[in-house]
Amino acid sequence: MVNRESEVWASAVLTVLVVALAVPVALLPEGVTGPVGLWWVAYVAQLVGVLGVLWFAELLPRAWQLAALGLLVSSAWALVLLAPFTGWMPFVLILAASASVHLLTPRGVGAVIAVGSAFLLVGLLLTDVPAGYVAMMVVLYTLIMVVSALSDRAQLVVQRNRTELAVLNTELRSTQALLEESSRADERLRISRDLHDVMGHQLTALILELEVASHRTDGEAHEHVVTARGIARDLMDDVRSTVADQRSVPPDLATALHQVAGGATGLDVTLTVEAELPTDGPAFTALVRCAQEVVTNALRHAQATRLWIDVSCTDGLIVLTAQDDGVGSRTLVPGNGLAGICERTEELGGSAEFRSHDGFLVTARVPAA
Repeated sequence: MVNRESEVWASAVLTVLVVALAVPVALLPEGVTGPVGLWWVAYVAQLVGVLGVLWFAELLPRAWQLAALGLLVSSAWALVLLAPFTGWMPFVLILAASASVHLLTPRGVGAVIAVGSAFLLVGLLLTDVPAGYVAMMVVLYTLIMVVSALSDRAQLVVQRNRTELAVLNTELRSTQALLEESSRADERLRISRDLHDVMGHQLTALILELEVASHRTDGEAHEHVVTARGIARDLMDDVRSTVADQRSVPPDLATALHQVAGGATGLDVTLTVEAELPTDGPAFTALVRCAQEVVTNALRHAQATRLWIDVSCTDGLIVLTAQDDGVGSRTLVPGNGLAGICERTEELGGSAEFRSHDGFLVTARVPAA
């Protein structure tokens, strides 16, 4: 998952630098080797490309992102060709190389760097500077572009690996929570069976023996036998009640969901679970898996930093509502994860709804036990 705060600061600094490129040209327009008007056209195109790539890329379809990148790269080439020595103009080549890493393949990034170096070379050759200085500048900025691209590439790989690790950790903790609850349920079932089969049968035999003894005794001994028979029957009722309680203990949904949310490294999850929710095994499994998919989606796709999950019981339905602060999407195309949420809830007679606006919202409903 990306660090959105650091990206905002980096985008702000880069935008300021691009905006400041106009200052040297405005003060010394004679530094432009070509038509000044053409340079300003390329400069406006550069600003539009910067806005599209650095600020609004998350809101745009991929085709528009590529178009913004193309505008950014081509205008950078034009700027250095028309005014290679004005201010820190070759900086736009470094920005173009770094931005291309996020959308292009390594070969594409290499092509952007190579063509940018060629435009810088041509622009410098059109000026009256020594050939040695031209070669030094081209080599220097080419190396800077390569290093910048490799650095951004490494950072992307680290971010993706960190996100995938958080996703795998969430899936592992979800599976662990389900296994632990299954183990506890099996253990409760075993204990209840042992109580019923061992103590229940022995108490039944004891009650029968005391019943027979009550007919063969009289006086004070008869009273003691009757009292013992009553105690045995009460004990038998307690055993039956304990067995029934052990079989009807609801799964600990709150603990399981906290365990799932705890695996979302880098994502601030606020979890609210209503006390004593009437869940059974299938509903418990469906809700835990839904929570897992919600956290995974926020980590892998939404680029979110915060996630709110609320679970409550309303009108005989257990409702899980999850909202993140991610980028959302104008066109919602459910993938396998969202399709799985729908399938799990519908199999139990429930439903699921999704909304992608101001983040991503998931509402899953399953019948209460």
